[in-house]
This record gives sequence, C-alpha cells and structure tokens, in this order.
Amino acid sequence: MDSKMKRFHLQHGKNISIDESRTVATRSSSFADAIVFSSNPLLPNEQFVVQILQTERGWSGHLRIGLTQIDPSTISSLPQFAMPNLVQRGRTWICALSKLHSSLTNMVSSFTESTLPTEVGGYLGVRFVPCNDHTAEMKISVNGRDLRYCTAETLYDGPLSGEIPYQDGPIYAVFDVYGTTKAIGVVQISYFPSLQDLCRQAILRSIQSTAVSALPLPKTLKMYLLNDGGN
Repeated sequence: MDSKMKRFHLQHGKNISIDESRTVATRSSSFADAIVFSSNPLLPNEQFVVQILQTERGWSGHLRIGLTQIDPSTISSLPQFAMPNLVQRGRTWICALSKLHSSLTNMVSSFTESTLPTEVGGYLGVRFVPCNDHTAEMKISVNGRDLRYCTAETLYDGPLSGEIPYQDGPIYAVFDVYGTTKAIGVVQISYFPSLQDLCRQAILRSIQSTAVSALPLPKTLKMYLLNDGGN
C-alpha cells in the first residue's frame, strides 16, 4: 500500500467491513457498532475527508464526525456509539451531523450544487487548527466549505471543540457510520505541509532520527519529530 494514502484504521466497530484498500467502510447490519478511525494521527491543519457512498432508509440520524486522542490500537473493546459512549471515555470530540443538518441545507457547495452532506455524494472533512501553544479547535468542512467549529449545541457532550489539548498526544479522525449513513469512502486530497511540518523536515535533515530522543525537548515534540506518517 502507498504509505501516503489516507486510509481507515484496522480497529473498527464489529458491524463495519473495510475493503482491501482500507479506504471504504461499510456498515453491514444494524445502525450501531460502526465506529472507524483514520489509520494515522493527523498533523495540525491536515484534513481527513470522506464521501457518503451509500445510505439506508429506515433509520434516524446521520454520520457522526470528530477527533480523538485515544489511540485506536489501545482500545480492546469499542463502544456501540461514538456519542455518548466514546466521548465519555474522554479526549474525544464528536459532532452530530443530524444536529447541523437543518443549517446545512442552504449551504452552497464547492463540490456540487445540490448534494446535501447527508446524501450520497456529500463530502465531510475534519481537522484541528491550533489556536495557541496549548489548545486547538476542531474544524468541520461540508462539501468543501468550513463550518464554524462545533459548539455545545452541536456536540453531544464533553469539552468544547475549541479546547483540544493537541500537545497532549496524537489526534485521530473518528467517524461513526450511524443511522441513515451506510458506507463512506476516504477522499484523497493534496496535502500542503504546515510551517510546523516544514520545520520538522529541516530539523531531521540536520540530525539523525536516532539522536532525537537525546534532544532537550518535550516528549510530545519528540514524538512529532519521529512520526513518519507510517502505515
């Protein structure tokens, strides 16, 4: 597999099936147990975008989207739902698309002229944007257009999305293929490195990666320097 491709993590809900490329996640039954994660942590301002590929009538609610600092590899048993269950485990910020739906119907799309984000063909993205040296805010994009970050009215529970302690650990994208949403696919978009990423590359050009652990830097910064975006 191309290590630069965005993919879904191997850890996912029991009702989710992932295709061979790990870019399509389909809920096989029910409306629950359908949580999926990005395969790798996101960098600041790096967006993870999915497209709605299939919907299923007979259920209420839609895709749920957000961020988590819980490493999917460390979760022995995934909860049924991203919210409230995963949120209640802490360090997780989930936005309910159903709560945003009424305000989205009048948005002009940059991708299409008429597709709602809850319908087949809709695009949704998530990323975190640092506000200062300690906290970041979650940004949700719908059909190519940024929404304002989620507030208490659109989050189910937990800390506000403008208070993400992004220096505390890696941040993964998380989706709950819930309700009418049946299948989603990863959209491969061009990534333009941030100033932080360019600085990382410059540092690693001047020293060997094996020497990073000896640098007088915080642990989280050392982790960032050694993160090669792996598989």
